[in-house]
Amino acid sequence: MDHDHDHDHCNDPSHHHHHHHDHASSAHLSVANRFIELANTMMQEGVDPEAVGVAMTHAAANFTAFAAATAEGSPEELDNVADEYRRLVHAYFERRREA
Repeated sequence: MDHDHDHDHCNDPSHHHHHHHDHASSAHLSVANRFIELANTMMQEGVDPEAVGVAMTHAAANFTAFAAATAEGSPEELDNVADEYRRLVHAYFERRREA
C-alpha cells in the first residue's frame, strides 16, 4: 500500500530560477521520501489518503510561504512553485493510472 516517491523534478522554492530540472538532487529525494513515509504511516493508522494529501498540501503551502518570506522571495516565485505542483501532481497521477 506504500507509495514510492521518485522525485523527478526540483521543487525547491529557494532556487531562484525559472526552468525545470530533469533530476532532483539525492538530498531532495531523501527529504521528500521522509514526508512520504510519514504520510504512509498516517494512512496505516487509518487516516483517509485524500485527507493526508490535503493536509500535506496545506503544510507544503505553509512552509513554502515561510521559506520564501525568510529568503525575501517574490510572489512570482510562489507562482512558480504552484505551477510546478500542478505539473507534478498531474504527472504522478498519470504514472499511477498507467501502473
